[in-house]
Amino acid sequence: LFTLFDGVPKPFDEEMNKAFEALYHQDFVHNMDGEPLNKAQWRERLNTFAETGTRILLLKFEVKDEVHFEAGIRVINKNIDVVGYSRGTISGSTLLKIEPDEQSKSSYAMMPGQKVFLAEEHSHIAIAQ
Repeated sequence: LFTLFDGVPKPFDEEMNKAFEALYHQDFVHNMDGEPLNKAQWRERLNTFAETGTRILLLKFEVKDEVHFEAGIRVINKNIDVVGYSRGTISGSTLLKIEPDEQSKSSYAMMPGQKVFLAEEHSHIAIAQ
C-alpha cells in the first residue's frame, strides 16, 4: 500500500482502497500518540496523506515471530519529514495492531497536526506497512 504514497497529491482511489482492505484487519487498531485509531480513522489519515502528496518509505521490516514484526518508516510531505519505528501484530494475512516503539512515542505528537519536525537519527514515528 505505501508504495502508492509517492509524493504526488492524489485521491484515495479504488486502487488504494483495494490495497487498504487487503492489508488491514476488520478490527485493526493503530495506537497513535496514545489515541487508538480504528480502521476507519486510519483510512481517513491515509486519505489525508494521499491528498497532501505525502511520501512514505519503508526503511526496515523485520519479522520477530509468526505474528509480530518491527518496521521503520519515513514519512515526508511539505510539513513533516520524520523517521520512526513501530511494532505490529498480524492476524492471518492482515495487520491487526500497530504500536509505537517506546522511543517513537514522542514523534506521534507530530502526526495529527502535521507540524514541522525535522528527522534526526533517533527521532521516531510509528506507521507500518
